[in-house]
Amino acid sequence: MLFHIRHEHNEHLCPALDPKLMNSTFKMVLSEEHGKKCNLELLSAYIDGPGHTIFLIVDADNIANLIKFLLPLNKIGKAEVRPVIDARDLMKLMDMEG
Repeated sequence: MLFHIRHEHNEHLCPALDPKLMNSTFKMVLSEEHGKKCNLELLSAYIDGPGHTIFLIVDADNIANLIKFLLPLNKIGKAEVRPVIDARDLMKLMDMEG
């Protein structure tokens, strides 16, 4: 199942200002190894630097794995998680029903 994650932190907790914090947050979450440990796949990641926001698309089988995946980011901010579907897949489903 695909999830869109929007993580936000404030300028005082920005990992860009602290290499140790960067290693234990963003570098960890963006690593392939971390995804494997959490039994999910990080499909894409985009950062809005000035907005202190990161957007992730993750493929996960269950919410427990997703929560485990996000733990490193919880110490610096909050995340909004939404289940999503690829728009092309939705169009195919709609064509099949119509």
